[in-house]
Amino acid sequence: MNRITIVDQTLRNFEGHNLDYALVAAEEATKSGKQVRILSHIQFDKATHFPAEIEVRPIFPQGLKDGFQAEYGAARLWLSRHELFGPASRLAGRLARKVGLTRKPNDEQLLLARAAAEWRITAKVLRQIEWTSEETVFFPNLTWAQAVAFAREKSESRLPPLRWHGLLRFDPPVLTTGIEAMRTAFLNCGDAVEWWSDTEALGNAYSEITQRPFSVAKIPVHEAEIRAALNTQPPQRVGVGYFGESRLEKGFTHIPSTVAKVLRRDQAVEFNIQLMLPPGASDDLLATESELRALSSPSVNIIEGPLDSADLARAMAKSQVCLLPYNASAYRLRSSGLLVNAILMDRVIVAPSGENWLHYELQLQGADFVTIDDDADLADAVVEAIALARSRPRARQPVVMKSQVGRRAPWLAH
Repeated sequence: MNRITIVDQTLRNFEGHNLDYALVAAEEATKSGKQVRILSHIQFDKATHFPAEIEVRPIFPQGLKDGFQAEYGAARLWLSRHELFGPASRLAGRLARKVGLTRKPNDEQLLLARAAAEWRITAKVLRQIEWTSEETVFFPNLTWAQAVAFAREKSESRLPPLRWHGLLRFDPPVLTTGIEAMRTAFLNCGDAVEWWSDTEALGNAYSEITQRPFSVAKIPVHEAEIRAALNTQPPQRVGVGYFGESRLEKGFTHIPSTVAKVLRRDQAVEFNIQLMLPPGASDDLLATESELRALSSPSVNIIEGPLDSADLARAMAKSQVCLLPYNASAYRLRSSGLLVNAILMDRVIVAPSGENWLHYELQLQGADFVTIDDDADLADAVVEAIALARSRPRARQPVVMKSQVGRRAPWLAH
């Protein structure tokens, strides 16, 4: 039996891009002749998302987002300086400068401990699953700490000898604790797992740490849904959209003031803003939520909660301008699925300047975009983007994203 099993302990709703990976991977693998099985979080509603021929087992009681997502996000955004010594620490220092941040000294120990505890549950479940000799197993959403736990489990031969693939989409460790743990685990694991990233810069950073090769995977998109959305009736006013989880590093706290400033200067604009606070939202995010709700009006459409891919495409189709006012350091290496959608839909994009993945992709694409600096007025950039959007013809078909041409898909690999 030629089957792929997609394993995602955090797959339980529309948050992030977990569902996109599962849906696109399942669809493309099925078309290639593979049988598909998905192992998800126990709270996942399989009937809502997948056709009957896709086997879905909501089986994992715990995932990354249970209990310490907020701690992980805080660790990733910790910007204070920390002295680093020794060979691995010199590498850590280079990586810290590359991703523009460091973490508190104990954060990486915490992440490793939590990932190890989670993986004990994951491994127990996997050992109870029946496997075929031709099975491919794909983990589409691993953090570096989860990858360490996975590599340790595999190197100790506690998992069957199948074709294992792991995709790392998040920032690497930057302290000696994480770097040494990751390097040792990956060297011991050898070639038992094919490792992937979804940006070249991120893959290079992980290869530098682990001394193992990383393939660069294509980023999954629902092109048929994007095509359908682009063929809907466009709004009469220029739409400006802000989508995704309402997080600090995504510039959410700047949105209410930006909306108010832009509407004072241009009444012929409609804002479409998705409101989706992360678990354990900070006081700043809660205050921003209140400010945004106070602006709700015919010109400010607030979209509550998560969106599936079709609804997201329709909302983006109403927004000729797409706001991605992200922290440049947080996105120096890692990808943004929203940027991929915005490029494919030929939106005018507002994004950070400097050395970050978004700016690199926009330049490579030759897309229409307006950049912002950390201390720039976002409202000025939005007004400039609106003027640019008004001067362009309407997009009716998805464009080709240049960086994705020719990239392999882990879910189709052998």
